[in-house]
Amino acid sequence: MKISLNWLRDFVDFELSAEELAHGLTMLGLEVEGIEYPGRDLDKVVVGRLLSVEPHPDADRLSYCAVDTGAEKLDIVCGAKNISVGDMVPVALVGAKLPNGLKIKQSKIRGLVSNGMLCSAKELELDEDADGIYLLPGAAPLGAKLSEYLHLEDVVLDIGLTPNRGDCLSILGIAREVAALCRTTLKMPEIDFSEGGQEVGASARVEIEAPELCPRYAARVIKGVTIRESPLWLRARLRAVGLRPINNVVDVTNYVLWELGHPLHAFDYDQLAGHKIVVKRARDQEKFTTLDGVERELDPDDLVICDGEKAVALAGVMGGENSEVSEKTANILLESAFFKPQSVHRTSKKLGLESEASHRFARGADIEGLIIALERAAQLISQLAGGEIARGRLDVYPGKSEPLIVTLRPTRVNKILGAAIEKSAIEGFLRQLSFRIEPDGDNFRVRIPAHRHDLTREIDLIEEIARLYGYDNIPSELMGNQVLTNENRAYKTKRRLKDIVLHFGLDEIVTYSFIDPDSVTKLNLPANHVTRKMVQLANPLTEKQAVLRTSLVPGILATLCHNEFQQNRQGKIFELGKVFRPRGNGKLPSEPVFLAGALSGKREVDASYSDSGKVDFFDLKAIIITLADSLDIPAPDFSVAGVDSYYHPGMSAVVLVEGKKVGQLGALHPVVQENFQLTEDVYLFELNLDLLLGCSAAPKKYRSFARYPAVNRDLALVVAEEKSVGEITDIVWQSGGKHLEKVELFDVYRGQPIPQGHKSLAFSFSFRSREGTLTDLEVNDRYQRIVEKLTKLTGAEVRQ
Repeated sequence: MKISLNWLRDFVDFELSAEELAHGLTMLGLEVEGIEYPGRDLDKVVVGRLLSVEPHPDADRLSYCAVDTGAEKLDIVCGAKNISVGDMVPVALVGAKLPNGLKIKQSKIRGLVSNGMLCSAKELELDEDADGIYLLPGAAPLGAKLSEYLHLEDVVLDIGLTPNRGDCLSILGIAREVAALCRTTLKMPEIDFSEGGQEVGASARVEIEAPELCPRYAARVIKGVTIRESPLWLRARLRAVGLRPINNVVDVTNYVLWELGHPLHAFDYDQLAGHKIVVKRARDQEKFTTLDGVERELDPDDLVICDGEKAVALAGVMGGENSEVSEKTANILLESAFFKPQSVHRTSKKLGLESEASHRFARGADIEGLIIALERAAQLISQLAGGEIARGRLDVYPGKSEPLIVTLRPTRVNKILGAAIEKSAIEGFLRQLSFRIEPDGDNFRVRIPAHRHDLTREIDLIEEIARLYGYDNIPSELMGNQVLTNENRAYKTKRRLKDIVLHFGLDEIVTYSFIDPDSVTKLNLPANHVTRKMVQLANPLTEKQAVLRTSLVPGILATLCHNEFQQNRQGKIFELGKVFRPRGNGKLPSEPVFLAGALSGKREVDASYSDSGKVDFFDLKAIIITLADSLDIPAPDFSVAGVDSYYHPGMSAVVLVEGKKVGQLGALHPVVQENFQLTEDVYLFELNLDLLLGCSAAPKKYRSFARYPAVNRDLALVVAEEKSVGEITDIVWQSGGKHLEKVELFDVYRGQPIPQGHKSLAFSFSFRSREGTLTDLEVNDRYQRIVEKLTKLTGAEVRQ
């Protein structure tokens, strides 16, 4: 956003230098990214008159000119063909340095001495036209500095604005900030013009068919205008801020846009069928040609301005070719309206069409300030283009909105800022920003002006006070050694669980909460399974991200698949995150937190030096047992009943704590593995952390080290394949007596001479007493009871 300081001084008086002002605005949060001096390089460029234009004797394309600069007469060689005797032209004297960096020296061109240069508009950086010399009006003062005559002696600030500060996209908006910075008064332009002829209602009508997208539309009719070039001062101001002058009427709309921040549009009144304006949604696939000559296809989400027959403008974005102001225009309808930011932003982005108007509407214009902008433009058009302004104005404003009132507590201001700002100073800061304030006991009721869309809460007002008070004035202190917050149990638990899983060599991944519905289908779940009941997104980014995830498993498997495609078959990953389960009846979905992981490939990342083998079910089981132990909850049990169908039957189990299912683990089903295009066997685990945190913590008791030795016994059993290790260990603990201290499985074997459908399990038992050393007789008796119980309850046979 470029701001001319000459223009800014029309609204506010200040004595700061450009550099001081830039610093002050930056400290207010309006970062000044650069300072430009448009006329600084034109000190030695003056207005001259051509006394003669003669052909160069040795060059057909050159002329030899005599030029009067008021102070002296100079001979200059020129290559342009658009000049003649009597023309007023810009003359760069010897020693001048032009904006493009060219230094003017006395030179000899084809034998003739040239004592300067006649300049084009491009060489002066006034326009892109480089075809000829920039011809000045005949009334231009001879010998005057060109920068003074063209109003180029200015300073321009280039300000980088954040999207929430749409109110500062104007000279007026910056002037409000400068007035607050310098503690001075804001000046508004005086608007005064005469009206005549018939009432505006007899000349035009306005109808709003889509008030949800256009809450207000105002217009004036001006007849008998003369389209011509704008005066120098207006063109200079537009050029200073980067706008290209077009004609007096269009230039006025751009001038007021930059001055007051509200976009306007001028229609050729005689091109409007029925002299009528209708604001409505576009028809589906409606074609419309904008001012840039491009035909565009619209849809009902686009808002258009129509006359009695056709669309004549894209609301808030750009006008149409069929109603633009041209040199033939005699009568105009001047529009000043408010369009909903979301509507303008959508249309602008969809069509790839951004304008100064759409840039402002998309950030929120001032619905109450549009009348001032309309009247200001009518005044300037009347002054510069003549014509008669019809009596009255059209102003369609259904459902006028009420201003927002926010309560501000001075005590809260000082608590948040850590400062001691007087109540009167707080009131002064807000009034300096043109806020209306009413006392409310010890507090203030602050009326938020319509141009400040970014202020909706008390904390927003506190930020405004901080800006004006000065961030440098807010005291800063080192933090003490006090504890500011206490981590809750859930946060500590998640952090500890992550550390444990990382210790097992798994890498953490983070996948999108938005997933492809097909990824759940690949799990081959029953139709009524809870994982298939997904929350649909109303406006998904893509079809591949159309639902909220109900499980972490699809994201983990998709990641493994991607890694395999990248020739990385060593898969050890996990994710801790929320899943989303619909609850119906219009309620928001529940969001349980899960920890899930997957292992595939070799047990060691680089097993070239060892024979560690591939990962299996027991690697997962070790992780689950360690995690449970870290939570200080009872040891988990494992059962084959109730495992989801995407796990391999017979190679998977559910995790039970206190009889409640809190997760599951096991090998991935071969069909699902194929669905995800995985070549390596995959082992999964899932834990519902919300359920785990709800389990009672196992009491911790201190036990001293035993003083007496342990007695160990081994037992190898042959059991049916369907018998689980958990079932067997439960029987061992029940029959092992009080001195049984440890039970460990150390071998599983299948094959000859073990019968088909059976397996061999080898256990190690450890017995210890705290009262004395156990005898072989005592241990053998208890060992025999274990064997008898196992053979009776499981049909096991002792393997010799």
